[in-house]
Amino acid sequence: MSENSGSITRRDFTKGVAVGTMAGAIGAMGVYSYSPIRKQHFAKAAPPKVNIGEVKSVKVTNISETSWFDNKKLMGDIKGAGGLLVNQYTYNWPPFAQVKGKLGKGSYEEGVKNIKQFLPGKLEDAWAFQMENAVNPLNAGGFSALIEVETLEGEVKRILLDSGWSYDWMDKAFKREGIDKLLAEGKIDYFVISHEHFDHMWAIPVTFKYAPTVRTLYPKGFYPGRSRLHQGRRPSRRTDRDHTRAVQAVPGRRAVQLPDTDHLPRVRRAVAVLQRQGQGPGHGDRLLPPGHPAVRVDRAARR
Repeated sequence: MSENSGSITRRDFTKGVAVGTMAGAIGAMGVYSYSPIRKQHFAKAAPPKVNIGEVKSVKVTNISETSWFDNKKLMGDIKGAGGLLVNQYTYNWPPFAQVKGKLGKGSYEEGVKNIKQFLPGKLEDAWAFQMENAVNPLNAGGFSALIEVETLEGEVKRILLDSGWSYDWMDKAFKREGIDKLLAEGKIDYFVISHEHFDHMWAIPVTFKYAPTVRTLYPKGFYPGRSRLHQGRRPSRRTDRDHTRAVQAVPGRRAVQLPDTDHLPRVRRAVAVLQRQGQGPGHGDRLLPPGHPAVRVDRAARR
């Protein structure tokens, strides 16, 4: 063995120093990224404040918080379909399954053709098709809550927040909590769709089954160009065409994006109160985005 076999060349030494320095720098950056010191570089800005008015009380009834039943199964479906960034309508989950639907090979346009003739009055028939053809139909649940707001004058306003995912599960939950009767008797003042996730709004027909003309509020931000979840009248405004595919469900019903001039003080106050108290739906989403008309309370509305 050569006498120089255990020695190190200047080139190897320099290379080792360079690699070690780079590794140390990357490690230091990682430690810095998770340390409180990083905050000294953040711009200091006071959070915006919104005058939301006053109400006497807010009561929230949990209709269903079980969005799905088996998280491992749900995440397995998502991973099998291509991951979290894949369009949720391609999973072949209910209620938009194709015939003998395969995971990751679905589409809204094809799936809705199989059920549109049943909506919203024949949900049992629509769900029977899902049970035979959808991917893991029994894993679908849904989120929904009833918000009851008592104004300072003693008047009670009721807001239905979201409508869940499974037609079968949500219909049973509505009946269990008496929501079906409140809707049918016109005692739900507003139906609010918080955001465009399957477990919050794919069971919209359950709400419209009992109250096809309930006043519906929804945020901006629904995917443009998406076909309507349920067939119905053509939107009357361009903003509707861009953002409200999901809520145009039944001929004759009203699904509107609130314009700035539409003063709904009590509902705005209630929604804003819940938003400020962190009682929005899940997944880290705010109830409605800042500046949305359903959250904004202007001077005229506060009178």
